[in-house]
Amino acid sequence: MGLFIRYSFAEDSFVEGNFGFNVQRKITPTNVSHDLVKELYRLFDEHWHGEAVRCIGVNYGQLSPDKSMQLNIMEDPELQIKRYKLDHVIDDVRKKYGFSALVKASSLVKGATAIKRSNLVGGHNGGNAYE
Repeated sequence: MGLFIRYSFAEDSFVEGNFGFNVQRKITPTNVSHDLVKELYRLFDEHWHGEAVRCIGVNYGQLSPDKSMQLNIMEDPELQIKRYKLDHVIDDVRKKYGFSALVKASSLVKGATAIKRSNLVGGHNGGNAYE
């Protein structure tokens, strides 16, 4: 997995020559969103020093089909299974009704963009300049 961060260029937060960071880490194979996000937070916390962030990018590699579940002996198996099932239910609802059918509550506050951007191509208008 990889995390790319580009800093804002505001004078009070910009450090000369430091535009951001791009880091990668090998992780235990998983498709559980909670585990993937936890690793991203860990990477971010290890490399971020309080700078204003302008852009965030995430990538994953060596993907394979979801055909089984490998439990982690360091975590409660019932909790792992619940997270796994929850991710699949969320996927099924979004496939049937669209991404914005299930969003985090923070996506409903003033200024949030997740719902509006869900209808765009890669977060952009996708050639629909008049919409």
